[in-house]
Amino acid sequence: MLTTTLTLFLSLVSLALSLPSPFHQLHVRDEGPGSPYECEAKYDATSRKKSLQNMGANSLDLAITILETCSMSGQAYPYGDQSPDGTPKTEDAANFGLFKNNSKLKEKKNDSNWAQQGGTIRANCAQFQGQGASDWRNGAVLNTDDAAAIKCQHEQIDKLGEGGFYEKQRGVPGQGGSYGNAVGFIKEYLDQGHLNDDWVTYYNLNGV
Repeated sequence: MLTTTLTLFLSLVSLALSLPSPFHQLHVRDEGPGSPYECEAKYDATSRKKSLQNMGANSLDLAITILETCSMSGQAYPYGDQSPDGTPKTEDAANFGLFKNNSKLKEKKNDSNWAQQGGTIRANCAQFQGQGASDWRNGAVLNTDDAAAIKCQHEQIDKLGEGGFYEKQRGVPGQGGSYGNAVGFIKEYLDQGHLNDDWVTYYNLNGV
């Protein structure tokens, strides 16, 4: 009886060791201070990638959400997001969803005309068009409705182009500078056979 039990136990251990890990394997390119703290939590990256792709996400979408949240979730950061100094972001500065899309940029280097240039969810996503700054909490639906977040993301890219998205949504010019390079690095990695596995490439970057 003991021999049978031990044999069964060893068989189960061997089977467990042979199965792929349900948690992500992290590949980091360190280009800035700090550490990829969001990536330290365990989660099923394979299922997450597949789920988002089934909702219409492409490798560019996955690259952006990995860079922004690592765990590809709108619930991976505090409600509305935080500034680098820990100050909560509210109203037009708030970010929502797995892409951390903000309601509407209020300024760019003290440029009072920046807000009028559009480029954020209130300017480009049908779900939020016509809403005002006081409606900023409506963006919270993107934290839990990934399909809506992906649709909104695509509406922005379709209207602005990838470079325009970086400029209007992230406040960085042209093809996004270091931010665009980070997205491109992760996207290239995904396109090289990592769209459906547990590998997550995180690019450690200064906040924008």
